[in-house]
Amino acid sequence: MTRLFLAILFSILTTGCFGQPGVQQFLRIEAVKSPCIQTRTAHDTMIAVKPFAVFDYLDRLAVLVGEHGVYTPSLEWYWEGSPSEMITGALVAALNCQPGFFARTPYSPSMPHDLVLSGRVESFAVHTEASLFFQVRFHYDVYTKRGTTWLMADDVDVRVPVRALNPVDIAESARQALNKATTNAANSFAHAMTQEISDDL
Repeated sequence: MTRLFLAILFSILTTGCFGQPGVQQFLRIEAVKSPCIQTRTAHDTMIAVKPFAVFDYLDRLAVLVGEHGVYTPSLEWYWEGSPSEMITGALVAALNCQPGFFARTPYSPSMPHDLVLSGRVESFAVHTEASLFFQVRFHYDVYTKRGTTWLMADDVDVRVPVRALNPVDIAESARQALNKATTNAANSFAHAMTQEISDDL
């Protein structure tokens, strides 16, 4: 199984000691070049990936801390990109690790493509119930080129323990969860679509 390598970078918006109250810290999970990224060939199946939709309560940069279904946005910790941007970008990178497929975003009807993939972010948050964990959950659908015929769907839900409630540990767990969730999704997609293509031959 190929792995999507991600790096974590931090930047401090205002001066002050790390972790000091009132200091806003931006957490960024950034995909970096990995050996599995391939060069597009003329025979690749082109995937146009639409930006993922997101529930209203998740549509924010503040890190969300959830407990028993109640989500509280942090006043100090913020992602440098929205959950939709991070999941969409990581999934495109993971899909490009699958031989025979090439994914592109943002979506445009005029861009060359064979399939359309769209999805919805359902969780991107720290949970503090019985134990600390970070959850990445999303749903995606795949359609034919014109979006008229549905081909497949999948629900992805990954939880990774968080060592402590601080920005370093939260970002590391988020990195692992995002990596595993998007890699799992790309593997499931490739398996289903390869079978679909074989059946059509």
